[in-house]
Amino acid sequence: MTDLYIGKIDYNEAAIKRFKEEILRKDKEERFPVEFPSVYIGEVRNGRNSRDSNLKEAYVGETNWIVQRTLEHLKSTNEDKLNQLSKKGQVLLYIIAHKLFNKSATIVNRTKIYGLSIRRPEVFRD
Repeated sequence: MTDLYIGKIDYNEAAIKRFKEEILRKDKEERFPVEFPSVYIGEVRNGRNSRDSNLKEAYVGETNWIVQRTLEHLKSTNEDKLNQLSKKGQVLLYIIAHKLFNKSATIVNRTKIYGLSIRRPEVFRD
């Protein structure tokens, strides 16, 4: 058993539902990725209109319920920042959860600080 979960899924409704089903099949103690606060990072892969293949574009968020929040993003308008990324190419959603995460600005702020330290991020926002 581990207290840390790091996973990657496609940003679409079928993938988030599969993720939920896989997690809920686990023992109660292993279900924390859907029951505890988590950080998620949406990253554009295979972007269209990319002038420089080294440029990365990402969205960082945090939530108490990753499945519900992802479905909200997917059903939201085109103004939703995560949906704006999906117009530019395939979006991968990285999910980071830990049993000791406490929903606070600290989680996202530390993730943003790390993201800003990587080489040439194009967009990094919440």
